[in-house]
Amino acid sequence: MQDQIAELRKRVVMVRLANIERVKLMYRLELSRLSEPAREQLLVALAVLISFESWDQMRHCYGLSMEAAQGVWRSAIDHMLPSTSARA
Repeated sequence: MQDQIAELRKRVVMVRLANIERVKLMYRLELSRLSEPAREQLLVALAVLISFESWDQMRHCYGLSMEAAQGVWRSAIDHMLPSTSARA
């Protein structure tokens, strides 16, 4: 049983790291505007925001529809990322 738990933990870590890599790719332009420490902090915050646990809370604790939960994520991400406009 302990081996199964250890393997499950490894898989969870792998998925979380893969999610961070996906976020880096998706938002590379916005993230490139930040210093390394600020970029790393934002990546952690985004990873937590879009975690399975976050999704579960929005859907099952707060009763949001899929569309509403996606809207919450989009709005939060838009507010967290630096602007890529020429004014920025």
